Amino acid sequence: MLLTNNGHGDASMASLDPGFRLIAVLTRRDGRYRVVVEELADYVTPRKEGVEVDAAELRRTNRGVRYRKDAAMYVFERVS
Repeated sequence: MLLTNNGHGDASMASLDPGFRLIAVLTRRDGRYRVVVEELADYVTPRKEGVEVDAAELRRTNRGVRYRKDAAMYVFERVS
């Protein structure tokens, strides 16, 4: 399991890695966390249409991609 945020692109990098699969996100509202396990695609789909997520660019900028839905934390499972 990998628990990460996306502040420095860690979740963005994990989403590109075929060895990891997103299985949940934690969202935060009014100081409370909620675990989301369904309809996760928008949490790893770029907010801007046509944006191609590139690992080299993520490493260069050290910043995560802005996704359609924001999450406080991302939970990935190792699949390989």
